[in-house]
Amino acid sequence: MGELSAQQKRVVTLASRACEQEVRIVEALLDMTRIGSGMPVQRAAGVEVGRVVEAAVEAEKSEATARNVTISVKRPDATPTMTADAALLERAVANLVRNAVSVSPKDGVVEVDVTMREGERDAQRVIRVEVCDDGPGLDPDLAKKVFEPFNAAAVKAAGRPAGIGLGLSLVREVARAHGGDVTVRREDDRTIFRFEISTSETKEQKA
Repeated sequence: MGELSAQQKRVVTLASRACEQEVRIVEALLDMTRIGSGMPVQRAAGVEVGRVVEAAVEAEKSEATARNVTISVKRPDATPTMTADAALLERAVANLVRNAVSVSPKDGVVEVDVTMREGERDAQRVIRVEVCDDGPGLDPDLAKKVFEPFNAAAVKAAGRPAGIGLGLSLVREVARAHGGDVTVRREDDRTIFRFEISTSETKEQKA
């Protein structure tokens, strides 16, 4: 079609981002409906969470670059494999990273930290993914509601444009469907979302 002008390139970029956002909304609605209706998640054996996190971060790097935000990932060389829905886990982590990038200041850093700890049952391990940003943070009252579905008011009050309020709600449902949960706290002027899932498998896979 020929070379685009600077203005045309900007229009195409905006249109592309709008389409991507619409796709994410549809995916979130479908995922929430599937999990909320009690349908089992589509589990597969041998899912290595460290690789899932890397894929989620990679998907958000272009937006981070556009906003002059750096994403830093720290994870063990090996994490246990588990039976899980890899696509849902990736979307959940990507949501957390995307939110962190969107509230970060220019030249800010979003830290993604993957760790493990022993669970309460034999052979159980809890895999923890913490996503930290140095954005303005949430009011304590809003923090209590941020995981509720369609609660766009809390997002808007956090200092960025509101969506439809499904991203963080989906994160919570995905965590709970995998035997875990998600929490948020403010520490040392940073906002930290902690996403945890559990596995009873002991096999480890090197990255």
